Amino acid sequence: MDNFLTEVLAEQVKKGNKVDNILKPAAFAAAIKALNEKFGMYLTKGHIKNRLKTWRKQFGVLKELLAHRGFVWNKTRNMVVADDSAWNDYIRVHPDARIFRAKSIENFDKLCVVLGNDQTVASSSDNVTEIDVNFTVAKEDPDCFLRWTEEMDRWLAKVLVDQVRKGLKVDKVLQTEAYDTAVLAMNAKFGFHLTKYNIKKPS
Repeated sequence: MDNFLTEVLAEQVKKGNKVDNILKPAAFAAAIKALNEKFGMYLTKGHIKNRLKTWRKQFGVLKELLAHRGFVWNKTRNMVVADDSAWNDYIRVHPDARIFRAKSIENFDKLCVVLGNDQTVASSSDNVTEIDVNFTVAKEDPDCFLRWTEEMDRWLAKVLVDQVRKGLKVDKVLQTEAYDTAVLAMNAKFGFHLTKYNIKKPS
């Protein structure tokens, strides 16, 4: 869903719907319409703005990471790479950068268009081309893009029942493996980026 949103917003920017680093109402309207039609949701401008806020924060982390000595963009693997010692030392001081370790990422070019001045990240590595940071759902707003449906309920119930039959429920408590399996199954089925939080507390 994040990839789709970046594509829509990047297209809106190219159409001139961004002035002084601020997206025009027309850009938000187009994004809301496109997302709701494609995913059958009921998103609002607030949801889009919250997502952009999360992107900017994580984009800043990526910018600093690529500017740090020893970290480069691997075009073949589509990810930021560095020696393990460099990663360990950097993450120790900048724990937020952990999400970019061994993470295949794409569509950085579109993200740069959407976020404007932050596109200077591209100059931090000689071979940066396309990066899609899998911007995960913000911890402070884990359901900002999720509207739980009956179909999702049925699918989740089917997966969890199967996990219970496999013995992954002890003393009425589902084991971590059961949640992990459910998250993977739901994301594969519906194309979301759900977490254990969403499974334990659906919208």
